Amino acid sequence: MTKFYLPLTAFFVVVLCSYSNAQQLPDSAAYNATLAYYTESVGEQSELFSGYEYHEVRVNIGSVFFKDNKEWTMASLVYNGNVYKNVPLLYDAFSDLTVSKRPNGPIKFVIIPEKVSSFHLGSHHFVRISASEVKNATKERFYEELYAGKSSVIAKRSKTRSEILTKDEGLKIAFENDDAIYIKKDGQYMPIKSRGDMLKLFNNKADALKAYIKSAALNFGAGKEEAFAKLANYYDQISL
Repeated sequence: MTKFYLPLTAFFVVVLCSYSNAQQLPDSAAYNATLAYYTESVGEQSELFSGYEYHEVRVNIGSVFFKDNKEWTMASLVYNGNVYKNVPLLYDAFSDLTVSKRPNGPIKFVIIPEKVSSFHLGSHHFVRISASEVKNATKERFYEELYAGKSSVIAKRSKTRSEILTKDEGLKIAFENDDAIYIKKDGQYMPIKSRGDMLKLFNNKADALKAYIKSAALNFGAGKEEAFAKLANYYDQISL
């Protein structure tokens, strides 16, 4: 049976709201209040803290973290079958690691990835998927879930590292986004890069999908991730 840890209880809501009403706390203060609750509730005995210390790599340009966000996000995750909420979290997209911090200290640590089945980071939902389910994958990794259905759409959020030699500042280390999109077909996630890839995969409904693309004005340029998700959802609807 799944156990729930660190729920946003009525008590916590009342406490946090009373702080906010009395002092009009800024976002940072509200975050600190939430973190304090997390620290007091979990303590040093939580199974989350069985991971190892996280060592940050040298970065001059960009970041190894998802969305280049270096600030803690109070997230929820499923770890070893248990649900934890309000956990300070960072996602290292270069190393594919979820990173947290220990209570009462600044030390960052890696949450054992094999025990994390999913996590929510803000509005982004990540799931851990085995290599056998993803075409050309070599290991189990985290993927962002863009659409959940029979024809689910996922994105691998990765980072590439490069070295730039400059005349004035010497060697610089840069990290850039390198994302890949997959859609589920016949039980396996297949890579897709364009509208044509998707129409080829679902050629049994190609004409209907083309008509929907036109009527919904789907954008496969800058908005291609949303377009893939909407098209997959539509395909599932007309394939019932």
